[in-house]
Amino acid sequence: MAKEMEFNKREDTMRMLLSKLEQKTTKVYEGGGKKKIEAQHELGKLSAR
Repeated sequence: MAKEMEFNKREDTMRMLLSKLEQKTTKVYEGGGKKKIEAQHELGKLSAR
């Protein structure tokens, strides 16, 4: 029983870490975020992606 609870706790922690990683990866693919891209476009610059 205790092993199951420890497993579930670690599984939850791992899922949270994976979620954070996916969010960061998405932001990287966006090129720093929508606000940054819009700021570059307002300055007349083009984004890399």
